[in-house]
Amino acid sequence: KASSAGLDYYLGGIEGFLRVADKYGALVGGSALIVVTEGGELSDADLVFAAELLEQPVLFDGRNVFGYLRAKQAGFEYHPIGAAPGKKEVYA
Repeated sequence: KASSAGLDYYLGGIEGFLRVADKYGALVGGSALIVVTEGGELSDADLVFAAELLEQPVLFDGRNVFGYLRAKQAGFEYHPIGAAPGKKEVYA
């Protein structure tokens, strides 16, 4: 599932691909939240609500949009991708 119109171009021909109306619709019944974009539309996301929509509240943050503390407080198992080890706002 995806909420970004740009993904239609890349994933539109894949069997099982589903475009949803908003960022929360993409999470319903999903296994994890994977952030791979700049995150502008995600920076103000309600992470508590997002965690409740997922089957398992797992977050792979490829753009380090949320940070460890914010994700953990919302109930996510948090995995930052590409963050420098020891970066306090990500790993604290």
